[in-house]
Amino acid sequence: MIMRKRKAQSGMEYLMTYGWAVLVVGIVILLLMSLRVLDVDWWSVQNQVYGLATFGIPDFKATPHPTNPTQASVLIFQFINNRGTNVTISEMTFEGSDGNDYKLGQGDIPQIYVYYCPTVTTPECAAGSCCLNATDFPFNMTSGQRFVINGTIWVPGEINNVFMTNVIVKYTSPRSEVSHTDTGKMRGRVETAT
Repeated sequence: MIMRKRKAQSGMEYLMTYGWAVLVVGIVILLLMSLRVLDVDWWSVQNQVYGLATFGIPDFKATPHPTNPTQASVLIFQFINNRGTNVTISEMTFEGSDGNDYKLGQGDIPQIYVYYCPTVTTPECAAGSCCLNATDFPFNMTSGQRFVINGTIWVPGEINNVFMTNVIVKYTSPRSEVSHTDTGKMRGRVETAT
């Protein structure tokens, strides 16, 4: 009987000694989680685009929409034709945080804005310089051509908001006139406008 009491007493002493330590460690972990120190997404999210086979988006930036920052972000991204032939882009769609699909060139921004740097002089831009041109869909891209495109993406525009959206690009090849779709995912964080 005395042995059982001693075992129970030593068990209680063990729980009291190490139980407080476990409780303190648990509180510290909860505190670190609330401060986002242990939030993996917070520290590891980098701008990523994956899944696109025909086109490339090597870099993009999402910033809060100037008139509706709680629901939308302005998206600027570099867009490359990797197909190896000329194409006509008929539509670019991004999936919003509300589950709806939003097409660039519609809604509050009826035109998209394309930065391009032609190697030969065009009516809008001299050879060797880069120009901004408002354009509508459909628009043509030569093989390997790079555009920087401005548009609106319907994800909340709070700074540091992490978002993921589907990217759908519909295009045709002038050689075949067959309509194709290239689909991928874009993941990133909303940044400050400056």
